[in-house]
Amino acid sequence: MGAAVRGFTRLRGVLKSWLNRALADAISHEAVTIMRRHLDRQALPTRTLLNLAREITEGEAVLREDPKGRDRLRSLLGLPTTSISKTGAGLNVMGQATGDKTSRPRRTGRVARRPTRDLVAMEVSQA
Repeated sequence: MGAAVRGFTRLRGVLKSWLNRALADAISHEAVTIMRRHLDRQALPTRTLLNLAREITEGEAVLREDPKGRDRLRSLLGLPTTSISKTGAGLNVMGQATGDKTSRPRRTGRVARRPTRDLVAMEVSQA
């Protein structure tokens, strides 16, 4: 699960809890709807919300993929560090470069279809 999704999930949980507390407050005061005053009374302290935002930002930074990380990993595994997207060539299972896929000859002509009647059905009707 991505860091942004985890952050959103956590914020969604905070919002749900806040709305539940506000609903309970509204019900306890016999209100028909949740009003702004119910939300204000049940809001988390600003300090808590700032800590949540900071934790989410730090978590996203930790989990963000380093662009050079793949090359370092390939180097540690003894594989060529050339990026596949830069060369346009692929690598087989052994890490050896394969030919460029665009070098294959392409078919230019199309095969014309020649529809015919089903012979079995014609034989059945003649019998």
